[in-house]
Amino acid sequence: MTKKIISILTIIFIISAFSGCQRDKSENDINFSDMQSKLISKANFENSTTDDLKDIKTAQQYGISIDDIEDGFVYATKNENSDKIILAKTKGGASVENIEKAIANEVSGLISSWEDNSSESKKLSDHVLKTKDNYVILIISENSAELEDEFDNFFK
Repeated sequence: MTKKIISILTIIFIISAFSGCQRDKSENDINFSDMQSKLISKANFENSTTDDLKDIKTAQQYGISIDDIEDGFVYATKNENSDKIILAKTKGGASVENIEKAIANEVSGLISSWEDNSSESKKLSDHVLKTKDNYVILIISENSAELEDEFDNFFK
């Protein structure tokens, strides 16, 4: 009788451990290279460049300290428009806030630069700047919402 009870409890425990316990992915479950590839392929900016945000010159261009990031990239068009994705995996803590401020300053500068161009001003007003765990992303594109969904999917 005791063996039956222990067997039943074991089975119940195993079933409950594996069923219906869906959780968001932890930051460690996210493959940064995969995220980068998917965002770039979905954005598909014409005449574009991808720069490593861990490169000191690139980071300085955006007011970012390389001490604040573990990984990152800037994907931007070389054309005469404001299309851009900046994604940084921060080191957490104060680094998140430092990156957010630096990228917000970048957006402010772009808004000033493009204020006389109505289509670019619209894109900039619809930009996405968000933080999820230790990731900070800026998306400036005609399909910002779609790219934001792609980013969010990595955390589900």
